[in-house]
Amino acid sequence: MADGARVQDVAAIVDFQAFLGRFRDDLSTRCDEVSLNFQRVSAWLDGEGSAYWRTEKLRAEQRFAEAHQGLAMCRAKTREDDRESCTDQVKQLEKAMARLALCELRHKQLKACQLEWEQFKTQALPRVAEATDLIETQLPRARGELAKILTILEQYLQS
Repeated sequence: MADGARVQDVAAIVDFQAFLGRFRDDLSTRCDEVSLNFQRVSAWLDGEGSAYWRTEKLRAEQRFAEAHQGLAMCRAKTREDDRESCTDQVKQLEKAMARLALCELRHKQLKACQLEWEQFKTQALPRVAEATDLIETQLPRARGELAKILTILEQYLQS
């Protein structure tokens, strides 16, 4: 009977079944990594990154206020002997203004980045869910069907 159907070897099907098992394991690992990276980025954007720039903005505001007060005090001196050049205070104020502007910009950019990230996540997570479904249902089902086919072919070859 094996001569009529020309079934000679089922090794390729066995190899393919083993490949599907390795593919499932590899895909599962990669999906777990992707999910973990999504969580890490979200946690950083919502937590550490946001807190960092919020704190830096508060520090910059404080330094700006101190520099502004220092310049005002320098300019307020009434005696000519006490009066010194206020260039250092002006430079400190300019530096504080630049840092404050940077912190405000980064804080706004972070908020925009959070919105973009949420949109990207909304589009990407269903794809990860599809891959997870493939791992958990489709690949095991395919391997089971191949096992049934292999059993039938082995019985066919023995007869």
